[in-house]
Amino acid sequence: MCVSRNVASRKQSGVALIAFLLIFVTAASFALLKGLNETATQHHRDAQTAEALAEAKAALIGYAASDPNRPGELPCPDSNNDGESVPVPDYQGLNCQRLLGWFPWKTLRLPETADGAAERLWYAVSDDYHAGDPAKLNSDLPGQLTVDGVNDVVAVILAPLEPVGGQSGRPGTDAEADVHKYLEDINSNLDLTNYTSSGAGEFNDRLIAITRRELMVPTERRVAGELRNVLKSYFANSSPTPSARYYPYAAQLDDSSYTCTLDERHGHVPLVMVAGSPTLIGCGGSAVLPAWFDKYNWHTVTYYAVAPSCTNTTPGGAGALLTVNNSSPPVNNKQAIVVMTGQKLPGQIRPTTNVVDYLEAENSTPNDDIFDKITGSPTFNDVVTVVAP
Repeated sequence: MCVSRNVASRKQSGVALIAFLLIFVTAASFALLKGLNETATQHHRDAQTAEALAEAKAALIGYAASDPNRPGELPCPDSNNDGESVPVPDYQGLNCQRLLGWFPWKTLRLPETADGAAERLWYAVSDDYHAGDPAKLNSDLPGQLTVDGVNDVVAVILAPLEPVGGQSGRPGTDAEADVHKYLEDINSNLDLTNYTSSGAGEFNDRLIAITRRELMVPTERRVAGELRNVLKSYFANSSPTPSARYYPYAAQLDDSSYTCTLDERHGHVPLVMVAGSPTLIGCGGSAVLPAWFDKYNWHTVTYYAVAPSCTNTTPGGAGALLTVNNSSPPVNNKQAIVVMTGQKLPGQIRPTTNVVDYLEAENSTPNDDIFDKITGSPTFNDVVTVVAP
């Protein structure tokens, strides 16, 4: 029996349609998978970049907070792309060869640090915060960088990513000459103070900033920890008899010489400052302070309080003590504390005799011997450290 031409033709057309649909579905699936793979790859690269920036930020803060000679000091950028910081007075009279360059990963003892496009990170540092600068680096020293219009930034880490807009000539070896090969818009114009996360034209820089506050909180904790140890040494050496030991009285807030004042239990740490000699905590005993403590004016942003039962008048630690809320319990048995006063908040004026220009909230009424140890906020930045117990 013969099949009609119309029936055969319809069968052929059906086969062709199925084949076309198979090709179409295959092509569409390929395009979809390709797009998903590209999206996944981009997300992976973005995650790598974000992780590299965060690790670099943490490393810089840790490095600065633990600096043995100038707490808070940041390393110079790498100016020639070898991974090493270059603190050489060779650029506009400053002690960094460049204030913008590659991230000094070797100096920070990190593995080679790169973004999601396998490009080494870049790094900019605030002028007063870099290695070798003589500025009085402490909580009250403003950051001089601005990111997206926000100021008081002490460092910026940048991921250049892949070349855009005709960028070529990578890898470079001179930060000043080669910056335009990596960064775009104002990030590459060498004004050394202003940076952006979104520029005009072809722009793919990613960045993360370090604010003064972010750097200073761990630095203040380090400074307070060292001061605590010195005060404990003072106490231990104040008398061979444990029951007769004491902490020093304080210096009054209006005393620019920081001399111990008899019966003053709240104020600045009392100092004995003699040119050419180590600075001491005085007032009946003595203990040597780190050279950087007064050299960089940390004593001006440090508050001190001692319990009435722990002074030279009533030594031994028996009787009335200090209360520090949110400290290790019991909270009402503290012999002495130091408070890093943090950077000046809006409306605060320093130096001054007014305690509210140094401390906030409960801490600003120290005569009740009650203090708060709480998380910082825009209106509270005291860092309270218990000396003992």
